[in-house]
Amino acid sequence: MLQAGDKVAVVGANGAGKTTLFRIISGAGEADGGQVALRGSVEMITQEDAGGQTECSGGEATKARIAAALVQRPDILLADEPTTNLDIAGIQALQRSLIRFSGGLMLISHDRDLLSAVCTSVLELDGGECRHYHCGYDEYVRQKAVERKTHKARYEQYTDERRRLKAAADGKARRSAAITGPPKRMGNSEARLHRMGGQRQKKALDKAAKAAKSRLKQLERVEKPYEKTPIVFDLRQVRKHNPVLARVNGASKAYGSRQVLRECRMTVPNEKRTALVGPNGCGKTTLMNMIASGAPGIETCAGLRIGYFTQDIQNVDGRMTVLENAMADTRYDHQFVRTILNRMLFGRAEVDKRAAVLSGGERIRLSLAKIILSPAHLLMLDEPTNYLDIPAREALEDVLRAYGGAVLITSHDRAFVRAVAHRIVALHDGQAKCYEGGWEEYTAAQDAQQH
Repeated sequence: MLQAGDKVAVVGANGAGKTTLFRIISGAGEADGGQVALRGSVEMITQEDAGGQTECSGGEATKARIAAALVQRPDILLADEPTTNLDIAGIQALQRSLIRFSGGLMLISHDRDLLSAVCTSVLELDGGECRHYHCGYDEYVRQKAVERKTHKARYEQYTDERRRLKAAADGKARRSAAITGPPKRMGNSEARLHRMGGQRQKKALDKAAKAAKSRLKQLERVEKPYEKTPIVFDLRQVRKHNPVLARVNGASKAYGSRQVLRECRMTVPNEKRTALVGPNGCGKTTLMNMIASGAPGIETCAGLRIGYFTQDIQNVDGRMTVLENAMADTRYDHQFVRTILNRMLFGRAEVDKRAAVLSGGERIRLSLAKIILSPAHLLMLDEPTNYLDIPAREALEDVLRAYGGAVLITSHDRAFVRAVAHRIVALHDGQAKCYEGGWEEYTAAQDAQQH
């Protein structure tokens, strides 16, 4: 039941049915069974392009959809990925609007900071079933961690008991089989007594073995929980010893009359993860492209190899399997490549799938895995979390934190930047300002400047 003031985060993996649920509630889709009882008006913010907004940027179109829904002052607001194409300032403005919203809110988002700030409860969709957590998103995450720990303990208890029962059954069966008849020189009376004792013992052992096997069959099965394989990158073969891999020495760029970069200066240090942040249109991707291509105003160390992730995903060969793609341009061995693919959520069965049949999110994960496994000295990742669900974003964070080389990323995902970045470079009015510290230090500096 959704009441005024309730703010519910609807979570689940891609394909779990979150958008389908919203379409059913809004009346845009039909359920196969059951009913939806609505009292009051419903508005839905979708990911689809708004009519009449074809000349707007993606961010402007998203803002228009949000404004159009909120101005109706609905009793129920369904927001399906409302941060699509928004920059950090736009996401923060949306966050304030949703906090102020007085009706009932159901929110689908991969932005964990937004869910944490706005939502008071969590509806989890998994395998066609729903589970309601009456707590905020942060507490939900903690509860899920406890559930995983409990699941692991139950699985270990299950495997220990299974092993014990199997050993007991096998041991009793072996002892039963080892019981032999009386020696040939034994008298008839003695032999009869020997057989009777042996038969009683054999019967008891067989009964005990049968009972252990029966308990083994009746033992409630506990599925093995997913366990993260440890990652240890060996970067000796691809490591550069230069303290700075790239310098931006007064780079400028204009598109017609619009000046994007103005004498921009920054460095990309070795063995650090740098996040490039700023509003839409400030020149982040332009600067990334200039660094990757060695444009005028860019200086890179000799022989620098760059692994560049872009949204067009041109490095995935649809004719090859996931594993073949990952092995195509790497110096790591087969086992380590499998480890990285596993950590990027490709299970044993999935690594043999042809890349041509992968979903959009799977292709992004494979493209990122290929770049991380490549012999690059510098990883450049332009909005790598776009179209990734929360588990995939967290998986990428884990892999990047384990990676010891240099990384330059752009992202509007505050939780992602907070998790991976050692330092922040903010673009504003065509110039760069460096903050030698992570996201928390950057936001503290921003707050201090505003006050």
